[in-house]
Amino acid sequence: MLNNLNLLFSMLIFISSILTISSSSWLGAWIGLELNMLSFVPLLIEQKNSSSNEAGLKYFLVQAMASSLFITLSILNTFSFFSFSIFNYSTLNYLMIPILIKLGAAPFQTWFIMLMNKINWFKALLLATWQKIAPLTLLSFMNSSNFVVTIIASLSLFTGAIGGLTQTTFQKIFAFSSINHLGWLISTLLTSKQLLVIYLTMYIFMNTILFVILFLFNTFSFSQNLFSSKTNVFTLSILSLSGLPPFWGFISKWLVVQNMIMTGQLMMNFLLISSALINLIFYLRLIMNYSLLSFSSMKWMFNPENFNLTVATLFTLNLFGLILFNLILF
Repeated sequence: MLNNLNLLFSMLIFISSILTISSSSWLGAWIGLELNMLSFVPLLIEQKNSSSNEAGLKYFLVQAMASSLFITLSILNTFSFFSFSIFNYSTLNYLMIPILIKLGAAPFQTWFIMLMNKINWFKALLLATWQKIAPLTLLSFMNSSNFVVTIIASLSLFTGAIGGLTQTTFQKIFAFSSINHLGWLISTLLTSKQLLVIYLTMYIFMNTILFVILFLFNTFSFSQNLFSSKTNVFTLSILSLSGLPPFWGFISKWLVVQNMIMTGQLMMNFLLISSALINLIFYLRLIMNYSLLSFSSMKWMFNPENFNLTVATLFTLNLFGLILFNLILF
């Protein structure tokens, strides 16, 4: 429900994320993360809704535990440098653990999947996109070894790809999809931080379009039927998120693969492509279900209005994607 308090907490979420990104010390980053958590919990809680109340409590407990671990390890990290500077970081990788918990990356993805299954599409969009910006930025500040980054990215890639194969609800499917894309985001740390910004921006844009469609059509599971016009828009959004050419979601994955080849990360490149192919299975299953199995009109009848809507939607998605890509890159 849109009211003054929700607007206030939404503004605090954006401000706290910017505070964390712009902070130059671990203490300032911790304050931003705490403010972000305390602003997002009231948005999760709704009156007369036990499911949202349970989601808010679980989110608070997990994030509070991760924040406590984060500030403790930050203090221990300063023993090597006698400074809280965010750019002074030892070779130990323990501080990555609370950040991975906050991200919902594998093997700490359980709370994220449970939460996505209990909240509406607007809150799920915030959880899957904006709430990842601050932790990913902190993760990019760390001088972690390539081996550790490869292990973490591989776990997220295949947990998200394989876990989504057995799901029947959209919330859990896109929760596992988010974990898979998180593996792509973490793998960009092996090449360049600019690539992380490009992929994250495109991922947020793709998810925003898809979640808005699901919110407007009030769709949650395979058992719900869609009309033909809705199916066209939904199908194009799914194909764009999957990264198939000629859809503009392919650009971000192509950039990651190209940079992996240029830097000699051939093993990581193989893992990325393999997980993308596995991920494509349940993306295509969504399209098959609505295009062939649960279609509410006759399959053999041609409708010019639906065809025009499909072409217009495809053109708009690609146009916005190319414009966004050029703005970020240049």
